[in-house]
Amino acid sequence: FSETMVNGLKDLLCCDEGETFLDELSLSGSRRWLMWKENIIFGLRQNKSLQTLDLGDCHLNDFAASELIESLCGHPCLRVLNLSNNRLGPRALQSLSELLYRTKIKHLDLSLQRERIDMSLLAPAFNAPGCCLEKLFLSNCNLVNGDLIVLVDALVYNTTISEICLSNNRKLDDGSLLYLAENLPLMKHLKVLKLRKLKERASVAFLASMQRNLHRNTTLQLLLIHYWRHVGTTRTIQYLVNLNRGGRKVLSESNSGCFPVALFPLVMERAYFQTRYFCPLTQLDAKADLIYYLVRNAPALWEQIGTERK
Repeated sequence: FSETMVNGLKDLLCCDEGETFLDELSLSGSRRWLMWKENIIFGLRQNKSLQTLDLGDCHLNDFAASELIESLCGHPCLRVLNLSNNRLGPRALQSLSELLYRTKIKHLDLSLQRERIDMSLLAPAFNAPGCCLEKLFLSNCNLVNGDLIVLVDALVYNTTISEICLSNNRKLDDGSLLYLAENLPLMKHLKVLKLRKLKERASVAFLASMQRNLHRNTTLQLLLIHYWRHVGTTRTIQYLVNLNRGGRKVLSESNSGCFPVALFPLVMERAYFQTRYFCPLTQLDAKADLIYYLVRNAPALWEQIGTERK
């Protein structure tokens, strides 16, 4: 960055909304630009058009990140913010929480932080009125058990976040992971959950809890737990996710109202326990077999389930 370039960028950011086409700005990997931080902050405060801002790998410390985040508060168009590979501390996280209250950001990337992300400072904003966050990336954020528990509690009540990445947070152990698994059925808007490389060996208790609770979840479409051991069990978990997604899609498209979707968790329970109603989940075509059986025999199955629940 030269001083001329920074002044030009400042002028471009300060243009009126109708006078600039600048809707995306990437400063990723730019470290010397901090020398002209004040000019850029001034430009961001005046800007009304940016939709995507990439500040990844800019060597931002807690104070610099906080100033930049505060300059974005109230921005009318910002939807994507990348703050990955920096050093966000308590001050920056508090500013970021305020930003989520006052903007319509949908995609937030905080991956690869050099400091721990304290979720107690950030998670309350997820359930604030007007929060629009849909995708949250927290891989390599040095999260500890307390952070995951706070995050899970927020996700239970959140109505917008559909994708979250928690990969490579190796300080998490079974205490918080079991809490995540047990609350999975209550996360009614979560569609994608990434848990890759959390620990070298997943405990049998955690994997068993995931299997128990998957059939009670109503929305999950993708669960990534690659690079863990117990490959057979993780494949079964992924298979149940696929089965859930496929079955619900067929019900919504071909069911014609003859089978209530609310009963589908009970169908998944039968699939999980491999009862006499369904073939064992050992082959890939079992998904198609189950969906076909469900749609074709919906009235009888409904009656069967209703009788057993009385």
